[in-house]
Amino acid sequence: MAKTDFIDEIDLKDELVNFIRWTVFSLDDKNRETRTTQTFDATSSQTDFPLTYGTRLRFVESVTLNGVPILFGDDYDFTFPGSNRTNTGKIILNVASTLHDAIVVIYGYANQYNVNGVARNKDAMVYPDFPRSDLSISKYPRIGLGIGLPRQPGGLSGGTQNVVKTNIRVSVIILMENTFLLDTFSKTLNKAFMEYAKKFYNFRYIIPENTTNITLSEDVTSDVLARNIDLIIPDRYEFITYAWGIKNEKNI
Repeated sequence: MAKTDFIDEIDLKDELVNFIRWTVFSLDDKNRETRTTQTFDATSSQTDFPLTYGTRLRFVESVTLNGVPILFGDDYDFTFPGSNRTNTGKIILNVASTLHDAIVVIYGYANQYNVNGVARNKDAMVYPDFPRSDLSISKYPRIGLGIGLPRQPGGLSGGTQNVVKTNIRVSVIILMENTFLLDTFSKTLNKAFMEYAKKFYNFRYIIPENTTNITLSEDVTSDVLARNIDLIIPDRYEFITYAWGIKNEKNI
């Protein structure tokens, strides 16, 4: 049983989007992102490591400390640009470094293009929502992500806590211009989710349940094919303390 105080949908999406981005990075033919490696020579008690391309950060693939891989969540966190904690992407160690610790980060950042002399980031391929229906064909391939939280009672919910059970539903929608690309992305993601099923931080297990047949998307171009990968994160239990100050007299 995976116990938690409350399921944070934003944290779930951030971790899943990051995973999908670095998993399919090499399959994108639009040259939207670049993968790079950055090494830090830590100062004493340093916890924050701003990335050179942090304002364009798209994913963090791995972090090592003195040559040893460390784990997202357990050992470090990272921030996407524009989050509520920072306006640039950075790595944040849970335990401060010692002098001259070697921190090596493999990450991806957005490539840019110029409009009237102004640099702009290229669109990402993977987003924590579904693509708009008015996108042009040049915006594809595209991958969207949705999360459903069908909650139900997880116990008698007596005492001071409300126990809620959730089998989290994750839907990954892949939109491509042709069936070969669609099959390639689908195969890569299904295999990756199976291989990394137990290696996430915000949940203990995830498994693909169903891969739908190829269909025409609702895109206005009518030239984009779609396929869903439906996944489940089973048996999440939330233990929420009751707000005792608010009570229905009829239930006393």
